[in-house]
Amino acid sequence: MARLMGTKTSSKVVTGYFGPFTFLDNQVAFDNVFRAAPRILCSVLLRESSVLKEDIDGFFDNCKFDIFVTSCRSYVGVLSRESDIQAMHAACKSICGLRMKEKVNGRIVVLNPDVLFSKFMEITPLLPDDASKWSTQLCSAYFNELTPELRVRMENDNFVMPALNQLNSRKDQIDALQIVRDKSSTTFKKLKDETDLIPSIITRSNNAGQARRMRNQFIAEDGTQPAPPPAVRNDANANIILAHGHKSPAEETMQSTAPEPPTL
Repeated sequence: MARLMGTKTSSKVVTGYFGPFTFLDNQVAFDNVFRAAPRILCSVLLRESSVLKEDIDGFFDNCKFDIFVTSCRSYVGVLSRESDIQAMHAACKSICGLRMKEKVNGRIVVLNPDVLFSKFMEITPLLPDDASKWSTQLCSAYFNELTPELRVRMENDNFVMPALNQLNSRKDQIDALQIVRDKSSTTFKKLKDETDLIPSIITRSNNAGQARRMRNQFIAEDGTQPAPPPAVRNDANANIILAHGHKSPAEETMQSTAPEPPTL
């Protein structure tokens, strides 16, 4: 090995074979001593130790790289046309599986259109640049995954879907998706404002009804002295109920002491 590596030893010990030479006339004995394919080393140094070490280190690096590449291929698969098609179909399937309204832990959760758009953009880079091979369209898939109320409101607002036959690249698909996203975000905000306005309208209506009921009970809204209840007269006109108006005390006294009209 010292001769192979090109190093010199200071020891005077010489290694070699000092046994009988029976192997010269017997192939079996030769194979037992030197094996089937012995390597004959020359007496001179093969290469310098520094150069040989660099070659051995390079060989080790190549071996390590081969092992690393094999491990990566076992993990992510071998690059092929078939694997690219499978990855594209998997990405399209994931996009079609997104929903704006979904059930999480037994509860219905409605996402914001911007959140749904961000989920689309997380999967879109997995698709190839040539959109003609896709099994879905980003803008139409996004529109179909909105809530029914939001889709109907967008259609009532004269929303027009981008032309699907002109979306031949991934950039065109993203641009069309952005158009649908902008319209859905604006419409979603309008619906939310209207939904938040309904409770306030109901509250004002209930307050107005309560005020009307209080007025029917002869309670003034401005905090003034409430009017007395209707008085019943103990005379021939006892069945007539008179509601007190806002008269002066003198007028009320004159009316109560006035003589009865003669009977004809």
